[in-house]
This record gives sequence, C-alpha cells and structure tokens, in this order.
Amino acid sequence: MELALQDAGMAASDIDALIAHATGTPKGDTAEIRAINQVHGKRRTPLPVAGMKGHVGHSGASSGAMALMTGLLGMREGRFLHTANTDEPDPEAQFEVVIKQPKQIDVKTLQVNAFGFGGQNASVIVTRN
Repeated sequence: MELALQDAGMAASDIDALIAHATGTPKGDTAEIRAINQVHGKRRTPLPVAGMKGHVGHSGASSGAMALMTGLLGMREGRFLHTANTDEPDPEAQFEVVIKQPKQIDVKTLQVNAFGFGGQNASVIVTRN
C-alpha cells in the first residue's frame, strides 16, 4: 500500500476509500487490518474500507479485478460498497468498516488491495478527473 502511494506521488490522506482484499480468514484479515492501520490509521476522519467477497465469495485469481471494477462503478455512481455478511467489525480496525449498506460518498481516489497465495501482494490506486 505504501509503495502504491509512493508510485502515485500521493499521501495516505489523499485516499477517499479502500477496497480490502478481505480474505475472510483470521490470519489474513488480521494482517491486512494491521497494514491498513499502519498506512491509513492516523486520520481525522476514518477511511471507509470494505471488501466484496461477502457478496460473491472468493473468485480466485479474478478477485482483484472484480474489486477494482466494483470500485470504479461505485466511483461513477457516488456510492461505496459495503462489506456483506459482516455485522461486527474487528475492534482492532482504526478505519471505518462499511457494513449493512453502501455508503453515499464521492470517491475521487480509491485504493484496492489484491493478495495471492504465496505472498504476492498488490495495491493499486485509481483516480478520476
């Protein structure tokens, strides 16, 4: 996530929302929560974060692309997806886990995480003009 910000020439405060990889496993989710906290945790307004796997399940190698497409659609429609099938966010999260319903928000800059088996991790930042 930090390298994606550096590559984009942006600060964490420039990100309006983040789509987490959200593996749905205790080990994976704990690691991602801690990483998001490290990069985005010290903000005046908590960063909206959601994952899409609760909606469609794990789509394997296409999950990162599906998350990106979901984020782009939300940017166009003025709303950010919610994390389905999650009623109680992890108390360790120092960000807003969007639950229950999509959040009406104007996302101009979005960060999307995608992780693969064996430690292949990617994070991309997209903006709209």
